[in-house]
Amino acid sequence: MTFEMIDTLQERVDIVETEAKLAQLKQEKAEDRARVVIDSFNTFCAKMEKDVFPQADEGEALLKAFGAVDVPSLKAKIQHKIDTEVQSQVLAREEISRQKIKILEADANQHRQACERREKDMVEAGVQLESQRQSITSLEVQLKNQEEQLSQARDKAEQTEQRLADAEAQLKEQRESSQKALDEVQKKLADAEAQLALRIYTQAEYSTAYLNGYGVARRLALHAAPDLDWYQCEIWAEDPKNPHMQQASQAEVDLLARLLAEDAAAKEAEMKEAEVQAPVQPASSAAEVDAALDSNLAGRPDPSAEA
Repeated sequence: MTFEMIDTLQERVDIVETEAKLAQLKQEKAEDRARVVIDSFNTFCAKMEKDVFPQADEGEALLKAFGAVDVPSLKAKIQHKIDTEVQSQVLAREEISRQKIKILEADANQHRQACERREKDMVEAGVQLESQRQSITSLEVQLKNQEEQLSQARDKAEQTEQRLADAEAQLKEQRESSQKALDEVQKKLADAEAQLALRIYTQAEYSTAYLNGYGVARRLALHAAPDLDWYQCEIWAEDPKNPHMQQASQAEVDLLARLLAEDAAAKEAEMKEAEVQAPVQPASSAAEVDAALDSNLAGRPDPSAEA
């Protein structure tokens, strides 16, 4: 872009120089014409002095018209007028040429200053470009290091995934074995509960348990509801067909529902605890399970004793 502006400026300077030369040629041509006119006028004057002088009377009017008193003064005045006209034209052309040269010089200075500013901007842009190249090189080095680190991390992750897969396989096997052992324990517990449910008590044990339970229930009921008419309750209890004995109250229904919910929550908690401990603890042998089951059954209280 800078070279194009310089070429344009050079073309304008060439044009100005050409115009100056043209003006000079025109000035020379005008001077030649003036010289020819002067020569012609001199010839004319010579002829007038030779041929027309006798006709001076007629020429007197011409002299008066130009304000001359004689032919030489007329010639001098005409020559002065021609010189004045030629000089005014030359001065005018020179002034125009000077104005054009000043304008072109101002344009040239402006273009030169613009070129210097652009060169300075290009130098600064080169410095910034070099700085950016160095930054890009540094970033490329960092990216390469990060890619190496990422590759190492990917290898470690693959190794870790393989170890996790192996551990999951082992954990799955342990869970399966623990689940089998837990199923056996639950089955034996169910059998033990079934045996407890089918336990046969004597009439004396039933009577004792009933009386003890009845006494405990009466004491707790009187503590909970001091205004309770317990004699009326005894009368209802002696008649199995009494409506109060045939249908449970809302309080009893709520109590039984709450007890069932608590039993279910306790069983669920025991199963979750067994599932959590199963992968950690090895599967128990059949003898250990039987021993634990027997100890659990032995630790259960006798219903008659509780009553």
